[in-house]
Amino acid sequence: MENPVQEIFNNFKEEILPDIGKLLV
Repeated sequence: MENPVQEIFNNFKEEILPDIGKLLV
């Protein structure tokens, strides 16, 4: 079973970081 923290981090990395990147560009 995956670590919940790792799952949250992966979700953050895939969903939130691209949004931040769009804001910065």
